[in-house]
Amino acid sequence: MKNLAILALSLSLLVVMSGCATSKRPTVHFPAGHSGMAHRLEKGKVVGTRDVVIDGRSSLTGATLGGAVGTAIGVAAVGPIEDERDLRQTVGSAAVGGAVGAVVGQMIEKRLTERRGQELSIELESGERLVVVQELGERSFEDTETVYVYTTHMGNSRVFHEDEDPYVDPETNAYIVSDELEEQELEPVEW
Repeated sequence: MKNLAILALSLSLLVVMSGCATSKRPTVHFPAGHSGMAHRLEKGKVVGTRDVVIDGRSSLTGATLGGAVGTAIGVAAVGPIEDERDLRQTVGSAAVGGAVGAVVGQMIEKRLTERRGQELSIELESGERLVVVQELGERSFEDTETVYVYTTHMGNSRVFHEDEDPYVDPETNAYIVSDELEEQELEPVEW
């Protein structure tokens, strides 16, 4: 009976706490490192574009999977092990198959993770020129198109079409504070 009371109390607390967890919270999230950091949003015009391929990544995943498959193929190629000679052949072919498989697996992973992109030459309203390479979105950028360039405090930039909301990063869904909001005079909070 005592265990049942503890279980009921625990479930009640869980329900109450989950209600607190689902209270109205903003749906826009910032990475912790972005808090308090200044970012820039500038208007500009595309003065040149070029289609590019953004290299894929190669990690241990492709090499490991390729090595495992290569080893299995090397072992299967020798056939059943009946004596010490067959064992040496199996070990040798497994090693060669594993090495070749690791190299091929890494190459396949790199090729599969390649992305289509665009190199954009942009002249900002300030007269500064910059080049940004980014993954191709739903639509490509065109010469003479007006764009917004969002630059983080670390120097990473993303280009937005003029009709897109440059105040929301499409990758992180993070809200970018507008100049109008920053210019408002807010009353200080007194504790």
